[in-house]
Amino acid sequence: MKTSFTARSVCFRPFCPGLLPFLFYRVVNAVIARDMAKYNTTYNAVRPTAATRLTLNPDLIANWERAGLTNIKERVEANQPDDISLFIIFLCTEAASHISGQTFSVAGGEISLYSEPGLERTIYKKGRWTVEGLLDVAPNTLGQGLKVTGIT
Repeated sequence: MKTSFTARSVCFRPFCPGLLPFLFYRVVNAVIARDMAKYNTTYNAVRPTAATRLTLNPDLIANWERAGLTNIKERVEANQPDDISLFIIFLCTEAASHISGQTFSVAGGEISLYSEPGLERTIYKKGRWTVEGLLDVAPNTLGQGLKVTGIT
């Protein structure tokens, strides 16, 4: 029987400036995943996006627009809690049993695999993902080539 744990790694500036916290989380995820593998358990981190006063403040939106990232506000506002929970359910299935020690971003119909400090792979869907849709697409896209070491 496979057990799966998913952690939320949340880091807000100015409390976590720079690249160091993201690399720290990546190392922690990898170490926990390695240590839990002997118990046939996977461990992944999910970075959800959410519309809050922090993420939708006028200064941040102006910075996004200056950088040419005009659709981020709509993506953040469109994200729903179900988007995150459905992806976590997918991570708990046998189809994702080889995915461990990874960090994912979930934003509405966009799910990305991080290769710190940036994104490595992304799958897009107009609208919302379902667990069935993730079972069809994610193992051969986001999960392709990922291996869990230590699980027999």
